[in-house]
Amino acid sequence: MTPKVEKLLNGFLLSEGPNWDHNTQSLYFVDVTASTIHKYVPRENKHTQARIGNYNVSIIIPIKDKKNNFLVTLDRSVALIEWDGESEEVTAIQKLCTVEENTVHVFNDGKCDKTGRLWLGTMSKSAATVDGIEDNQGALYSFYNNTINTHRHNVGVSNGIAFDYVREKMYYIDSYRYSIDQYDINFEKGTLSNQKTIFKNENKDILCDGMTIDTDGNLWVAMFGAAAVYNIDPRTGNILRTIKIPADQITSVSFGGPNLDELYVTSGSIIDRSFGQWPGSIFRVTGLNVKGFQADEAVI
Repeated sequence: MTPKVEKLLNGFLLSEGPNWDHNTQSLYFVDVTASTIHKYVPRENKHTQARIGNYNVSIIIPIKDKKNNFLVTLDRSVALIEWDGESEEVTAIQKLCTVEENTVHVFNDGKCDKTGRLWLGTMSKSAATVDGIEDNQGALYSFYNNTINTHRHNVGVSNGIAFDYVREKMYYIDSYRYSIDQYDINFEKGTLSNQKTIFKNENKDILCDGMTIDTDGNLWVAMFGAAAVYNIDPRTGNILRTIKIPADQITSVSFGGPNLDELYVTSGSIIDRSFGQWPGSIFRVTGLNVKGFQADEAVI
């Protein structure tokens, strides 16, 4: 069966951070440079959004056992918000921590592991100016029990994160390294060790961006500038499949749907380069014959 790619929504500057909420059968995502959070309910074809000031908003993750509560990033801060998924404004904002004070740095991609610990990283400035982002200015952090810990310095553009709970691995992308790194991870302690590069992209016009993992332990990686998602075996580094998407700036991916066998893909239209047919859109890919996992929620 040939995979089917559908355009669901369009008109975004930089759609990012797709997170499938299995409880509500909804896709949450952000438009980073538009300072907006979004909810899309496929069964109703219903799309709602809310703006949060003029912040760089890069993630939205539901809080475990707290309805309408989410973790988001606001520039360099991790914040707790309340949003009913319908209103055009959030009802409460509480900043929990801030990093890299007195800089214009911002958080980028992030994801929670099975303990509810949030892993996320920074870059030197907003993604709206991606060609001018300075290398080695960012870092990789984790946030848990109201404590922020630093795990890696000299990061260019902190990006995709995925967890393999069977092999006890974390996969991490610094887009400016054109590669995917693997770590051994102790989930209970929140520690990383034995960094190893498991995939290298030699085309410097293409960046590895967001990613997710399927139940076979293979990665699905958004390739910014390639109009494609790569399916990569992290044990060998081989590209198993390439799924072409009608947008150039592919930013991230997330499995969703009732059976977690649909791949949701976000894209942007932020810099002057080839845009593809439908830049700044949300896509759904079906017929892949693989499944993902339920997204882990934050614990606050």
